Amino acid sequence: MLRVYLDENKWIDLARAVSGHPQGEKFNTVAMMVAAAVSHSEASFPLSAGHMFETWKQKSGRRRREVATTMLTISKNHAIAPHWQLVPGEIDRALRRRFGRPINCLPIRPFGQGITHRSGRYAPPIPETLRAHVLASEPSLSQSELSDAIDLILLAGPREDLPIAGVASPPTKPAQDFAREQNEQVQRFIDHAADKDMRRRGVAARELIGMQDVLEAGLARANVSWHELMELGASEVTAFMLDLPSRAAGLELMWRQFDNQQTEWKPNDLIDIGYLSSAVAYCDVVVTERKWMHMLNQSGVSKRLGAIVISDLNDLTELLVSASAAAA
Repeated sequence: MLRVYLDENKWIDLARAVSGHPQGEKFNTVAMMVAAAVSHSEASFPLSAGHMFETWKQKSGRRRREVATTMLTISKNHAIAPHWQLVPGEIDRALRRRFGRPINCLPIRPFGQGITHRSGRYAPPIPETLRAHVLASEPSLSQSELSDAIDLILLAGPREDLPIAGVASPPTKPAQDFAREQNEQVQRFIDHAADKDMRRRGVAARELIGMQDVLEAGLARANVSWHELMELGASEVTAFMLDLPSRAAGLELMWRQFDNQQTEWKPNDLIDIGYLSSAVAYCDVVVTERKWMHMLNQSGVSKRLGAIVISDLNDLTELLVSASAAAA
């Protein structure tokens, strides 16, 4: 089965085609191909927690509902886990390749079902009142259908425009803080006349520090000390970071953002880099905006991880045809 990750804008293109919106007309053919591939179990279009965050940023209840309905219809509620859920098992394997341990590695389960999986199992429990409300309106729903109906509510949010009754768009401070910190780091690189190699070592070191807790847990499982890891040297520690599939693409994207010191980091970069990194690591095809596509393909990380990265949704048609032929 072909695993295809669409970023939010591509889901919006599909939703427009499905709803008959004039701006979606040019995607009618690929929309039909997508629906056919899903119905024949030839392709899967998993959702991430990033899709929920992006959908909730839309204040219009009608537009949120439109794109969320398309997402759940096409995805069948398939989900891809966030990188923090995948990294522990990836660390175990990267350490074993270098030190021969741990013998038993934590599992890596990139794909699953529903909000619990795509949120990294941090989703709050579904209130029984919500379950009762949905069942009251549709009492014939099976348990799986009930879960999907609830996920639609959680993905689309209220039918009304936001904000309403204290419900507003998701908090943006973490993403704003991320953008501010990266822009400050750009200035530090400029102030110290950092060359490309220095910038890349600096970014890798910051990422390593950022995952210190999960890495320490991995080192403990492998009975490897920080000293042993650092003794590998700067180049090999960077290679270790690139050996974590769900972090490799993110690191490459950050390096290329910092290479262009005129680039202003935006809050949305946090979501794009985080979720694209997991998608490139575990999906067969990723459809994203042109900027990220160029960075991922020019870096070679998409090829190394076995993903095809494109930016035009219509280019997906040929890949779906090939998947159908392979399944025949």
